Amino acid sequence: MVIDMILKSMKVNSKKSIIFDGFPRNLVQAEALEVAFKKESMVIDHVILLDVEIEILENRIKKRLSESKDDEKRSDDNVDTLLKRVAVYKEMTLPIIDYYAKKNKLIKINGMLSIKDVSEEISNILK
Repeated sequence: MVIDMILKSMKVNSKKSIIFDGFPRNLVQAEALEVAFKKESMVIDHVILLDVEIEILENRIKKRLSESKDDEKRSDDNVDTLLKRVAVYKEMTLPIIDYYAKKNKLIKINGMLSIKDVSEEISNILK
């Protein structure tokens, strides 16, 4: 269903470049997307991986929690949620990285850089 929605949107916006954020989320979706694109003579040009260090993210969350007032804390802003997300990432997303790397489409960006630097690197890739 999601792939059909993507294809319809891409046909409507055929003269524009499109960025997917967070899709595909697993290898089955990546393979299905590839098949659907092939049928429509479309290709994925780049897959960008924001490479981050989990330990640093964990420390950032701990620091943010210690500095935040109780009424300012987000419900998902905790180490347990981060660790669950990391576990899902390792199980579901890591195979996609290998899949696109083998197709020479994967580009890694150091996600620990500043927002400005990460944005510039992405912009340079998309030129």
